[in-house]
Amino acid sequence: MACFFQDLFNCNCKKCFEYFLNKMRNKIKFFERFLRIKVKFLKRFKKSF
Repeated sequence: MACFFQDLFNCNCKKCFEYFLNKMRNKIKFFERFLRIKVKFLKRFKKSF
């Protein structure tokens, strides 16, 4: 993280910033998928009652 902040202030390291963004995007995608599966499961669960 220190590298990330240093490069952000120096404004000379795009790769580090892009890498950080990609990591965040992957986490968000994974979380969205997880939520969708959960919602589908809950809907099915309610129907069964």
